[in-house]
Amino acid sequence: NFKDSGEVATSKLKSDATDFLEGETKFSGKTHEVGFRVMGNEEYIEIDLGDKDWQSVYITKYNWRVRKHKNYFYRNKSMKSLPVPSRDKLDKDWAGNIFNISGNSQSMLILGWLIGCFMPEAPKPMLVIQGEQGSGKSFLASMLKSLVDPAKADKTSLPCSERDLYVQAQNNYVLSFDNQRTLYKRHSDWLCRMVTGGGYSTRRLYTNNEEEVFSATRPIMLNGITQIADQPDLIDRSIFINMPVINADVRKPEKELLNSFNALKPMILGEICSALSEILRNKKKKEYDHLPRMADFAKFVSRAEEELGWEDGSLVDAMNANRRIALEEMNEYDPLLSLIQ
Repeated sequence: NFKDSGEVATSKLKSDATDFLEGETKFSGKTHEVGFRVMGNEEYIEIDLGDKDWQSVYITKYNWRVRKHKNYFYRNKSMKSLPVPSRDKLDKDWAGNIFNISGNSQSMLILGWLIGCFMPEAPKPMLVIQGEQGSGKSFLASMLKSLVDPAKADKTSLPCSERDLYVQAQNNYVLSFDNQRTLYKRHSDWLCRMVTGGGYSTRRLYTNNEEEVFSATRPIMLNGITQIADQPDLIDRSIFINMPVINADVRKPEKELLNSFNALKPMILGEICSALSEILRNKKKKEYDHLPRMADFAKFVSRAEEELGWEDGSLVDAMNANRRIALEEMNEYDPLLSLIQ
């Protein structure tokens, strides 16, 4: 003990103590499932708030409440805390009032994506935010990440290797990649595997024949100039938010928008928790004529349509329309197809 002896333990002493504790844990300790930010199943969903008191939001079909952790979670060094959710009523048009988006369907898709981020262990569509310079893409991405997985580095660049992508996924629940100008085919393949729950295998460092396996399913955001994703398989797995340029006469300081948004965050998170409680409560099986590619996500979020005041089947319709528009835009950028037309 440093206070008693005035000395720091040597590296060998610390190594011996660590080896002893690892052996004790392996042969005598209990094994627990450990989650990162979100855990759950069809009976409950628990969200780690990330605060110093180790509190979480525990959601069941009956209600939701803030309490000490019931399950086990791990945290990384850059994780920041979520606000404590509030039951106060939220203005229906909050997204359109703060963010530079237009149309009810885009607000619906954004809220639907946020709710789907808390769907345990299932594929989640990638959110692609695109528009010209000065349209507020990066601000929207930062604010959405702060509602699910706030971190010190809220946006990064797409890594150069798939291994690095999975390393990021081990330390971030939401991956947000900023100012992407284009995606190569290999990048598209990486992202497709990540959003649908694939894995990655490589040789373990400093060994000849040992294998290292990474596996993760993560919500992902991309933002950049129009038509970032141009691969049909990635388009099928994505939701696109198109943002117009903000006129100079209506542009607001970012600090003012941030203050307005921070005041609403507890209510937004509270609405998400209420929607998740309704999803756990609503076991009705609905039939859809044309489910989108990310069917599990669509069916999960659609169970909260009544709670959110949406029309029955409106989310699936919005996702299908969103995909059609994205494919049409992709065709517009294809020089050969444009020439044939």
